[in-house]
Amino acid sequence: PDEATRQVAARLDEVNRELARHERIKRHFIADAPLGVADGTLTSSFKLRRKAVYDRLRDQFEALYAPVRSPDPPRL
Repeated sequence: PDEATRQVAARLDEVNRELARHERIKRHFIADAPLGVADGTLTSSFKLRRKAVYDRLRDQFEALYAPVRSPDPPRL
């Protein structure tokens, strides 16, 4: 991961230490490119266009909510 990703992860770790388990941020991602008016992800007053953002980043959002598979237990 690059420096920005490491800094965000470190800050999230700090914040999460002060939160109850159910409040913690467990997964996150940083978009590859900034959001903007020109690409349709922000309005002219800089509000998010949620559908446009979701459509552009669908794979990343779905990966956040994909079930985490635990390793299969050893067979006896």
